[in-house]
Amino acid sequence: MCGTALKDDPTGRAISWSVLFLIAAPYTVVGLVGGYIFYTYRRAAADRRASVIDLFRTRRPVRGPGGDIS
Repeated sequence: MCGTALKDDPTGRAISWSVLFLIAAPYTVVGLVGGYIFYTYRRAAADRRASVIDLFRTRRPVRGPGGDIS
């Protein structure tokens, strides 16, 4: 009823936009928080993978009984 009563009026358009922003605000906040959690989770997983590779590359070579590197 409100939509048909204020359809062509500038006040009606303003009310429609304000309702749209009021509805979109919680979804935006939830989306931002969810995106931040997803980003930090993926970043932590990448750091864990990188640390495993770095530990393998920085390991000292093992010398055998004759002094050769095996």
